[in-house]
Amino acid sequence: MEFFIQNASLIILFPLWISVLIFIGKFAGVLKSKKIVFGLTLLSSIFGLIFSIPLFALIAASSGYVYENTFNFLCVNDFSMELGILLDLTSVFMLLIVYAVTLPVQIYSYSYMKNDDGFIRFFALMNFFTFAMCGLVSSPTLFQTYIFWELVGTSSYLLISFWYKKTAAANAGKKAFVMNRIGDCCLLAGIIISSVILFNFAGLPDLADIPYSSIDRVAACLFTYTSEPIFIILCILLIFGSIAKSAQFPLHTWLADAMEGPTPVSALIHSATMVAAGVFLISRLYPIYYQSVFVMNFILAIGLFTAVITAIFAIVCKDIKRILAYSTSSQLGIMFMALGSGALTGGMVYLASHAFIKSMLFLCAGIIMTLYAGKTSLEIFGGLRRKIPVLAFVFLIGAFALSGILFSGFSAKTLIFHHLLETHSYYIIAVLLIISFMTSFYIFRMYFIVFESSLKNDTSKNLSYAMLIPVIVICFVVLVLGFFLPRMAEIKFEIIPVSVELCAVIFAYICYVKIPKLPKIPVLYNLAYNGFYIDDIYTFAVKHIYGNLCSFANYVDDVVFDGVVVLTVFLAKLNSWFSSKFQTGLVQSYICYSVVIIAMLLTGFCLIYSLVAYFAEV
Repeated sequence: MEFFIQNASLIILFPLWISVLIFIGKFAGVLKSKKIVFGLTLLSSIFGLIFSIPLFALIAASSGYVYENTFNFLCVNDFSMELGILLDLTSVFMLLIVYAVTLPVQIYSYSYMKNDDGFIRFFALMNFFTFAMCGLVSSPTLFQTYIFWELVGTSSYLLISFWYKKTAAANAGKKAFVMNRIGDCCLLAGIIISSVILFNFAGLPDLADIPYSSIDRVAACLFTYTSEPIFIILCILLIFGSIAKSAQFPLHTWLADAMEGPTPVSALIHSATMVAAGVFLISRLYPIYYQSVFVMNFILAIGLFTAVITAIFAIVCKDIKRILAYSTSSQLGIMFMALGSGALTGGMVYLASHAFIKSMLFLCAGIIMTLYAGKTSLEIFGGLRRKIPVLAFVFLIGAFALSGILFSGFSAKTLIFHHLLETHSYYIIAVLLIISFMTSFYIFRMYFIVFESSLKNDTSKNLSYAMLIPVIVICFVVLVLGFFLPRMAEIKFEIIPVSVELCAVIFAYICYVKIPKLPKIPVLYNLAYNGFYIDDIYTFAVKHIYGNLCSFANYVDDVVFDGVVVLTVFLAKLNSWFSSKFQTGLVQSYICYSVVIIAMLLTGFCLIYSLVAYFAEV
């Protein structure tokens, strides 16, 4: 087992080598075979999975074992920045999730992207994203985390806008990039402020790069050497990085638009890995946030509010990928809620469960879209259970798991409910029950419309079993994962949430199978369908408020700053013109100028002397 520990850095570097090899081969024109590119990618994922399984088993079996290997990357006076790798239970847990989801998604991607002109570029970017994500979760310091945090954001932008010739995809990529930069700027500001406090005020240069191995000391020092308002602001800055990456309110709107990217990108990045990075960072910095009740309640409130509103959006949405995107934001909100309420284990276990469930559902959506030439509207689907019973069964498993009724989703939610009952957080339980009801409703709404309703538009395309096999593999993981997750001895208290979720399933069946034409409340429906007009508010703010500020700044720049420059140049020219008139070349002219200047100076001195004498007598 020591071999795996000592060579753990290969897990991070191998995808980078494959990505660079594919890029160089593509630009050099020597790597044109799609099978070779896919084979290299598959080799990278299999290698990472094989390495991460024994690492997780070893560290999970050795309670409290931590392996850290760093080197000095930058040293300025007493400040030094360390780079390297940190292996603890959290990091190897995330590495295992990344590779366990990446492998079937990449196998699926071969069939999904085989006819695309950007096939080679796609797999090069997927490998680069895997490298960035693995580097992020295994970083030993917050400074290194930020480096890989930006690499993850860059690779995500490139994959969202992969079909950049498509206007919607290009705009979605820019929107995701800009909104994530808001959170990233806040995160960077929080990192710098924390480092300055630890270096200058606490006098601890060894903690200035915020190492996770000493995060308890970091938390105690930051809390000690700052006032409560400053500490809260610092924590909120750090949290906003997680809010943006995990698509939480108010920076949640980019995730639904990101569905313009290829479906494998949605399955890997926007359901299982990248968006989970925000939750992972909160767990890493948890000892800092735990110092303040206000900060914990802030995380809790953000999670609950996001989970509720995005679940409402999913209920009325008609696009199958956007429904799953809103669902992702909602489930990540539950994770934020769990962490904010103190259920750290429950939140991280739910993260693992959700990663497999949602990636499976996204891949199912991709198969459906392939059958219908890329269309995503629920209005054109129907009766697919009779045509593709295997796909219907797999989606049904995912629906039961996501709703928390059965399988891994049930096991993960049990931990959260148990913690909330222990802490007597009954109002949070009530909100969580509402969210669970809505979750079950919208996912079974999608199932009943797509698979159980009458056949609306038949498809001439046949099912690709090469795409279905990876989905079945993930489905198997979802079925058995619940047996390996931490479980409570008593689960009797789960009767209420499961009953609520089953009522939602029955209600969805009535609404979309028995009585499919139920009346809608126009005002509420339009409000939810348009996402509470949050995007429109942002558009108004950017176009009018920010636009007017930019126009004013442009006016000031043109009139004031450019005016000063123009005036300076004019005065210089005027002075040159005036001076040139005295350059006659005649000696008598220069003698005359000298006499006049001397006379003026003498007159001035006499006047000053007279004034001084007068005021002296007075």
